[in-house]
Amino acid sequence: MKIITIATQKGGAGKTTLATNLAVASAKANNITLLIDADAGQKTALEWFQKREDQNNPLVMEASDQKMLFKLLGLAEEKGIDRVFIDTQGADTPLVNDAISRSDFCLMPCGSGGFDVPAQRTTASVIRRLGKNGAFIITKAHPRGQEAKETRAILSGLGFSSPEQQTTNLKVYKDAAICSLSVLEYEPNSKAAREIRNLFNWLEKKIATNQLLTDLEKGVAAHG
Repeated sequence: MKIITIATQKGGAGKTTLATNLAVASAKANNITLLIDADAGQKTALEWFQKREDQNNPLVMEASDQKMLFKLLGLAEEKGIDRVFIDTQGADTPLVNDAISRSDFCLMPCGSGGFDVPAQRTTASVIRRLGKNGAFIITKAHPRGQEAKETRAILSGLGFSSPEQQTTNLKVYKDAAICSLSVLEYEPNSKAAREIRNLFNWLEKKIATNQLLTDLEKGVAAHG
């Protein structure tokens, strides 16, 4: 089981859009997928799920506090869930920190244009302190212009990578969300769908386990 936490200390950065679309991409890649809505104040991902016709995969469940988060993660591992995405609140709270602490990888969405950057410093600091790996993901990028590139340059000094994979400020993301769908379901041949596929494929490579390295580490520990 791999856990991906989507976190930033900034509302409106596109966390839930990333979470729901990546969860559907994961399900379409034949992963049994759980999306945990850990944003008790909004519950947007949970509401998105409750209005869906297909509630088989991905599943969405709410974690309103730390105790429920740990319980859901324990059950997910017990039931053989392949991928868990955690959609968090745009604030520095114990629940967000616990979600980060249990993750294999953290995605930090940042709107292009630089206005979200100050909040990213706090998020990046928390992820570094907890010893977790992660990356900034540019969201709502303008189709033209240099804003995304300029934002990446600003983020480069915060200690995490900012890959070329991004989401663009396209109406189809909002239209799909209104219908409780992902862009992969709503317009599978759209630019937005390609963006989500590219981001998911990149993410899968980032969280892939090097089995040989794992075996070698276990062997070294056993003979230590």
